[in-house]
Amino acid sequence: MMVVPGSMPMITLSVLNRFLILLLFVYLKKLYKSISLFLKLLITALSLWYIYSKVFRQNDPASLFSNMNPSRSYLLGLVLVLMPLNWSLEALKWRMLVARLEPLSFFRALQGVWCGLSVSIFTPNRVGEFSGRIFLLEKADRIRAALLTFAGNAAQVFVTLGMAALSFVLWRLFGLELPAHDESAYYYSQGVLNGVSLTGLLSFIFALSLAALALLFRGRITNRHALVIRSISAPEWRRLIWLSLTRYMVFLLQFYLLLRLFDVDVRFGAAFLLIPLVFFLITVIPTFALTEIGVRGSAALFLFSLVSDNESGILAASLLLWMINLALPALAGLFLIFRLKFFRGE
Repeated sequence: MMVVPGSMPMITLSVLNRFLILLLFVYLKKLYKSISLFLKLLITALSLWYIYSKVFRQNDPASLFSNMNPSRSYLLGLVLVLMPLNWSLEALKWRMLVARLEPLSFFRALQGVWCGLSVSIFTPNRVGEFSGRIFLLEKADRIRAALLTFAGNAAQVFVTLGMAALSFVLWRLFGLELPAHDESAYYYSQGVLNGVSLTGLLSFIFALSLAALALLFRGRITNRHALVIRSISAPEWRRLIWLSLTRYMVFLLQFYLLLRLFDVDVRFGAAFLLIPLVFFLITVIPTFALTEIGVRGSAALFLFSLVSDNESGILAASLLLWMINLALPALAGLFLIFRLKFFRGE
């Protein structure tokens, strides 16, 4: 066999390069797995720490819930039963949206929603919810999946603003019986309700304007990732809104039942007017993990103290609503965190 001068070193170099590339690939794969494991452990630790610090370290559960009415304990059972319904509706929304990228079973979609809660519970305004969901997907483009997840959240925010606007309309049409003890307190209550509900109405009008502009310029979307938003049909948008509205009403009913559980004497009509304003304030006020519960409790106390002097009951209802709807599903999601795939090929 004839050997061309200089060919052997070239062949050896080629083999060496391939070997080094293979070693680098193996090393990077192990590194990705190590980073992925670290992220999963970090998410688990931060979630547990946050729930502990909010529920047990800063509050004495025994004293906080001491004014729970034992004769109405069945209401707590109803609220607990409504929690899976609440997140099942969210899972249906997300499943419908990402089906164009990756078909999911209902239970896998629910797993994604709960994983998102576990990640988001310690992030500002729960923005980590996007990553918790999309990293559960195996094949879908993650940027497009994040955009579709954002569309689902936008539908929920739209409903929240719409209900706040409805509160303003109902307030102006029917008013609200305010147990003010003097004239100044009465005008203060009137000012608070007018201010918050009017802000909700203006926010809804602004959201409608943005939606109209998005629809007007929809055909001009050319970005290959953003094109996925154009794939959402009008019937799908309507279904998104209806699912979001149903989920919202579940939230509203849960909060009202908890207020009754803690003997906050408020009629359903007044609650139907005030709870949407509480949810509106929670939505528009920027929060961080360490302040979210404080904002929730403050918003509820700020508005419901206009019709009830049971401040401890209002705060307890707000905290228990957070524990049932966010903390419990987030804890369940921790068992699924290790199914997340932060890197392709894990």
